[in-house]
Amino acid sequence: MTSIRDPEEIDRLKLAANPRFQQLMAAADRRIQETGRIEHQAFWEEVERSP
Repeated sequence: MTSIRDPEEIDRLKLAANPRFQQLMAAADRRIQETGRIEHQAFWEEVERSP
């Protein structure tokens, strides 16, 4: 076993092991599969319009 010193890597590992985060990601994936994807440009246009 090695020690991890990078705080970002520690955060990624915590998220990967978090059941709630996994549920959130699975739900998002299902929504994408059901409704289709948003185009890259449309995504950023919507981000710009958001408060």
